[in-house]
Amino acid sequence: MAGSYRARCIVLAKTKLGEADLILTMLAQDGTQIRGVAKGARKPGNKRFGARLEPFSVVQLQLYPGRSLETITEVRCEASNDACRQDLDKSAACALMAELTAKATAEGEAGERMFPMLAAALQAVGQAPPSQALLIAEAFCVKALALLGVRPALRSCAVCGGPLAGSTVFDLTAGGCLCADCAGGSGGSLDPALIPWIDALLGLTFAQLSLVQGAPCLPLLGFAESWAREHLGIGLKAAGFLRASLA
Repeated sequence: MAGSYRARCIVLAKTKLGEADLILTMLAQDGTQIRGVAKGARKPGNKRFGARLEPFSVVQLQLYPGRSLETITEVRCEASNDACRQDLDKSAACALMAELTAKATAEGEAGERMFPMLAAALQAVGQAPPSQALLIAEAFCVKALALLGVRPALRSCAVCGGPLAGSTVFDLTAGGCLCADCAGGSGGSLDPALIPWIDALLGLTFAQLSLVQGAPCLPLLGFAESWAREHLGIGLKAAGFLRASLA
């Protein structure tokens, strides 16, 4: 088809359009967001798309450019990630990752590293026990935010860059840990016990995190949510659902 192009994507979300169509929000391999329409995808017995455009799937697409939406003309599923949708805990965790990715890429590209990181996180959630899904999702969020330029300062002062010298004060607005001088007697805005856990989310692989036990998932979820809102202005609705499920 003249003017068409191919793209490797991860499906982030789908919404109904009209009686038979679907709008897909996707992360492309280059870190940009693609929104496309799959015409007739919801028709019974549709063979062109079938169930190959489900959220969290990795797909190869043929698309035709449009004014506001691309038109999806062909799809080949590379990794369905069915396990991410068949369990409620896993589905909710993946929804958190997809929401952050969609909102972070809505205004521009996130860089090529976002795609393999999300693909690896989805694979890890699919293979891990349901009880580990949220921790992996929290790690993805913190890693993704760091990739987007807002990595928390954990080893030196976020304000002056000097050594922490044993200080455990963490200030959300300032961007991380503060030395005693910059803290100025403040108690900080984060429980100091979470600092090593945040460091682990940044430093460990998703596979390693799938084996970690005893993580304070609810406070870490609160940190990831607050960090995204404070530094990128991103609100995460999926975090509210997860918080309610943990209460």
